[in-house]
Amino acid sequence: MSTPPINKINLVLKLQPGAKLHNGKQFITPGNIAIAEDGTIKEISPNIVLSPDIQIIEIPEDGIVCPGLVDGHAHVAPDSFWGEGLTLEHDFLMQGTVLTIDAGSDGPNTIESDFRDKVINKQDLPNYALAYINIAPDGLKDEKAENYNIDKHDARKTAEMALRYPWIVGIKIRLAWLQAKEGTWKAALRHAKEAATISQKPLMIHIGHGPGILDILKELEDFDQKIIITHCFQGHHSGSIMRCKDDWKKMQDRGVYYDMGNGEGSYSHQTAEEALNAGFNLWSISTDKHKKSKWEMAPSLPHCMSKVLLHGVVKVEDIIKMSTYNPAFLIGQEDNHGSIEVGKQANITVLQHQKSDIPKFRFLDYQQAERFNNEQFRSLFIVRNGNVTQSII
Repeated sequence: MSTPPINKINLVLKLQPGAKLHNGKQFITPGNIAIAEDGTIKEISPNIVLSPDIQIIEIPEDGIVCPGLVDGHAHVAPDSFWGEGLTLEHDFLMQGTVLTIDAGSDGPNTIESDFRDKVINKQDLPNYALAYINIAPDGLKDEKAENYNIDKHDARKTAEMALRYPWIVGIKIRLAWLQAKEGTWKAALRHAKEAATISQKPLMIHIGHGPGILDILKELEDFDQKIIITHCFQGHHSGSIMRCKDDWKKMQDRGVYYDMGNGEGSYSHQTAEEALNAGFNLWSISTDKHKKSKWEMAPSLPHCMSKVLLHGVVKVEDIIKMSTYNPAFLIGQEDNHGSIEVGKQANITVLQHQKSDIPKFRFLDYQQAERFNNEQFRSLFIVRNGNVTQSII
């Protein structure tokens, strides 16, 4: 009988006193993490036996070891208007994000030649970039108006594409007035709903200065897939979450999930502060990082996590869950991402929880309003499949 191969330990993350360990849902008793040569987590224990041939990385006292961050709304498809100039490695992996979800940059006419050929087929490792497919046939080929003329929408073709490729995780539609005018938004939404129903995948809805959330949800009363409302902290009155405050609990109970989607024009300090203090249940934190927002508004997911921390309402433990397990759950990826467990693939982000005696960390909203805080998150490095990538910010 042949002896099974030994899955040796290659890497150990050694937590110093004070460093924390988060499993995707909560902080757990800190322990060193042993990562095997096949890229899986072999052991979590304070008493791992270390040998000279094992790489050891010391985690500082202000470090947080957590599942690899999941950015549930970003843009990285290079031929789209918003993804132009961004790369998976430089703009996401090297800035703390392990799994990047492109939020509808491409539609059924473009997703194969753009996202498939130029992102999926060029990944060094599989399953670290996924995508929503846009109901608009050509996706986000320009800045606006993709849902003004809906004659070319094809719900069945969109659904068939979503079913053909396992890396397509849902359907996306933009419903602010720049993208869908008053006379077309309901029909456009019906097409997106049909595509999501056929494919049995979540529906992500971009809100803004356009139809109100309750009006949108009224059109989806018989829809039974997950509904993800992104840009929930945008400050435009017609789409404000504060206008439906009395219905928050009802929406949560029916499977409506709210995503931050920071972006360039979709995050208001005032809206976020008012909503969080009123008990709003933010589900996931995302950047909506694109060619315009990548500089100061949403340079990284740790930066956007720090914006939620800024308001002093949401606990660090929950902010990490909103950036790991929760977005992975939305797209059915919780078996591959969003948790730290023995036997699972070692997809890990190591954060530093920086603190200062003075409020020196600066954060902007869509009106260029400044807020300062004395603490923030930054990424130190990530581990994917057992391999370490150092962060650049």
